Order: sequence, then C-alpha cells, then structure tokens
Amino acid sequence: MKVAITGTLGGLTRKEAEILIERTGATFSRDVTYDTDYLVAARLGSLKAKKAQEIGITIITQLEFEDYVKNGKFPDLNKNMLPKLSTLMAARRARGCARPPGFRDR
Repeated sequence: MKVAITGTLGGLTRKEAEILIERTGATFSRDVTYDTDYLVAARLGSLKAKKAQEIGITIITQLEFEDYVKNGKFPDLNKNMLPKLSTLMAARRARGCARPPGFRDR
C-alpha cells in the first residue's frame, strides 16, 4: 500500500504524516505514480491531485486520513476491480494520447 501527500495537512508536519502512514503498514511515497494507492490532498488544485485524478488514484481528505490512522490501516483497494493498465493505455491511444502522463517503460 503506497500513500502520497499533497499540500499542508493542518496540525501535522510532512515528517509526522509520513511516520503515521508507516505506522499503518503503508509506505509513504513522495510522488504520485500508478503504484500509488491513496493521495491525501489538502487541496484538489495541486499538480499531484490533478495527476492522481488523471490516472485514477483514490484521493482522500485529511479527515479520512486521520480516521484510517486511528483505525491502524488504510482500507485495501480491490485492484482486480480496476481496469488493467493495458486497457487504460488502449483507451488513451484511441483518444490520440500515446502514453499516460509520467509513464515510463520498465
């Protein structure tokens, strides 16, 4: 489980938020990628939030983040319910986009 943060969370430093994320068993991520499961967004207008929306990352508020931390874990996302990357890329190609933003061949 990977969690990224955008913006300033009220009452928490970035390091404190990172520690709270890791206490739940999740991994803190500085960037939003296809591997990111959640983005904690202080505001939706940021570049990270826009990128997360484009690639289908679950965006949560600070209140939701605090609830997940209190419960000791982030809910598991059923990745099998999400479309496969090849399906997403085919749809983007059909719209004239060669690759999703930030996509790298591995």
